[in-house]
Amino acid sequence: MKSLISVVLLLVFGVSACGDSDTITNPTRELSLQKISGDSQAGAPGDPLPDPYVVKVVDEAGGIVPGVAVGFRILPGDGGSLSASTVITDSAGNASVIATLPNELNVSQTVYAGISSSVTPISFISFTGLEATDASDIRIISGDGQKGITQDTLLDPLIVEVTNLDGIVVPGATVKWEVISDNGGSVRETPTVTDAMGLTQNRVRAGDVPGATDQIIAWIETAGGLADTVTFTASITGVPDTIVIVQGAVDLDHDYTTPEIVFGDTSFVARGHWARQPFKGIVYDDAGRTVRGATLTWTVTNWFGGVGAEPDGPGAETVMINTAEDGAITVWRKAPLCTDPVNEPDCPSEGTWINATLSIEQYPDVQPITLSAQMRQ
Repeated sequence: MKSLISVVLLLVFGVSACGDSDTITNPTRELSLQKISGDSQAGAPGDPLPDPYVVKVVDEAGGIVPGVAVGFRILPGDGGSLSASTVITDSAGNASVIATLPNELNVSQTVYAGISSSVTPISFISFTGLEATDASDIRIISGDGQKGITQDTLLDPLIVEVTNLDGIVVPGATVKWEVISDNGGSVRETPTVTDAMGLTQNRVRAGDVPGATDQIIAWIETAGGLADTVTFTASITGVPDTIVIVQGAVDLDHDYTTPEIVFGDTSFVARGHWARQPFKGIVYDDAGRTVRGATLTWTVTNWFGGVGAEPDGPGAETVMINTAEDGAITVWRKAPLCTDPVNEPDCPSEGTWINATLSIEQYPDVQPITLSAQMRQ
């Protein structure tokens, strides 16, 4: 094995020795290779891999080195081909090739990259999977059991995995999709094709019957013309109708030592800080069903400061937040920071109400909700 590797290294590293003046400009620099991406892929026999093999050339200080000839070679006996045997590093110090896998099933292909006989080579290893005709099993990975708004796209994609009888993933398998419930729903595309990990996905537009359940099937053709099928379901709600606040009681900001609870939609917050607890609400449709996937706009409507989905960062004047599976929405208010409240005319004084409003732009008939926080010094 050592002699075989030596042959490979000679093949790889012989490239840079015959480069022209556009390659390494300072031959005394100590260079090294870094693996960037592309390792451990899988694909159908005889097909190009979906992602290139990428390496970077750096000097002893870690700086990128453009203009270096990088040699790429397949381990003798492994089969397949490369898009190039020599690649000059670009302005980012990167060089890349696309590998085409061998024609045999369930074999590996090792590709070496190198720049000189004194630099340790980098190896990439990929594998051939089974052909699409060997697909025998399809299973749901994610996206089942969602809730969506009528005639709107479900938030999460439907994802399936295709494998053979031995449980090995099958890239390049054709998956067909169809909405079988008569509610007016539809899939974005059909068929789709599995990737190197045996996965494929689709997007679904919900039907137009509030309270109904959409059913979406995905299937593959197996040996003998049989079909293996999985079924996704999605509960359909009506469009948003009401925003109801369920939590507005917030204790004092951490600048204060004595907690105080204020009931209703009021919170106290100190200058430049986020409130300790969020406001929480739920969005309902006109039949009282909770609505998932409604996009609410949370906007500062007087004074300044910020709002957010989490109490982190500087905050923003406006953020967009989706309701969760149970229709819930969580929002936070940040008070403005005033270094000199007495002399700054645009700075709210202690006791001032700082407001922000929740609204749904896509459904303007929904009554906006304004939530108030009271400034403290």
